[in-house]
Amino acid sequence: MNYTIRPDGKTHSIVGNSRSGKTAYTMAKIRSSKRLLVWDPEGQFAISSGCKSFKTAKDLYLALKGNRGGAKMSLSVDTDLKGEFDLFCEIAFYFGLLNISCTVVEELADVSSAGKAPERWGLLVRRGLKYGMDIYAMSQRIQEVDKTVFGNSSYNVLFRVDEGIDYKKAQEFMGLDAPVDPLFFIEKDKINHTIKNGLIKFKNDEPVLAYKK
Repeated sequence: MNYTIRPDGKTHSIVGNSRSGKTAYTMAKIRSSKRLLVWDPEGQFAISSGCKSFKTAKDLYLALKGNRGGAKMSLSVDTDLKGEFDLFCEIAFYFGLLNISCTVVEELADVSSAGKAPERWGLLVRRGLKYGMDIYAMSQRIQEVDKTVFGNSSYNVLFRVDEGIDYKKAQEFMGLDAPVDPLFFIEKDKINHTIKNGLIKFKNDEPVLAYKK
């Protein structure tokens, strides 16, 4: 397989309180993706993004085995989160090797920690980009998530966070104050060294990203 013609993938690290706009932002970004895998323990993201949902990593693997074409699938589990997540990341990596893909991880803090990234998640984040894989990692609290994903991010995206330690960590994360209201965000492009302020709007019930000029 020849991967040299693929453009580099991009990782988005997205932080903010519950219902601040993280999921809507990600949905707007991945709308055109033809090959999508979602780690979605609660099943809410998958419904809105049109994914076929599975309950075990094994079933997801069997459904995707050898797939080089379009596929939108999610894994929604309620037991053995870390074990299933490890398998999900392995599946996502090899799915991305077959063809350019996008991986979304909801509530990363549930399956990672502030220390070293879980083995296969670390592999996906560190090596996936050169194979054209886009990754979206969402979390409510920066200090509960491994540093690997933030260190390898192409974009840091910050929504509203609570006052106190979360707010201070967010300031360190972005070098800027967090937005005060839901649906407002700050997007830091680490590739082009630019910062944008944005707002999520809705058109025909679909999220749309509006950037301040």
